[in-house]
Amino acid sequence: MYIPIILGTKRTGRQSEKVAKWALKKLKKKHKTKIIDVSDYSLKRSDNTKKGKDAKKFLKEISKTKTFIIVTPEYNHSFPGELKMLLDLLFEEYFGKNAGIITVSDGGFGGVRCEEQLKVLLNNFKITPKTSLNISKVKEIFDKEGKLLEKKYEEKLEKFFKELTK
Repeated sequence: MYIPIILGTKRTGRQSEKVAKWALKKLKKKHKTKIIDVSDYSLKRSDNTKKGKDAKKFLKEISKTKTFIIVTPEYNHSFPGELKMLLDLLFEEYFGKNAGIITVSDGGFGGVRCEEQLKVLLNNFKITPKTSLNISKVKEIFDKEGKLLEKKYEEKLEKFFKELTK
């Protein structure tokens, strides 16, 4: 099964990249996967025509899967604008797909407010948000090189993958 991981921010110093790479490493053991990084798209404005190079590139990846993962930080109680712009490139192409949501925050709530906002959007696209994983205090859980320091998250990620692929 192909399960891509969408990395949802372009921000310099993004901590969610560590989480996406950690999830990728673990997911590769059982599934075909790759990171779809919003920073690889030149999203200067919203475009739902499906004719632009970014839309075609994203459609190529999304059309290969029924299930994907979104890794996103929480910014101001929501998800980054560039993630919204990327997701807005398509619409009907999402119908019936499943998603797992991994949210990341520096604070103690782990991105739960972002998760709430993202679920509303995914439901509009008729994507089933099957499971989620909220990662609090990301700078304490991963070191500067991206090594996981809190081993309890290994078990949480395995449970996340199991629920996502049921």
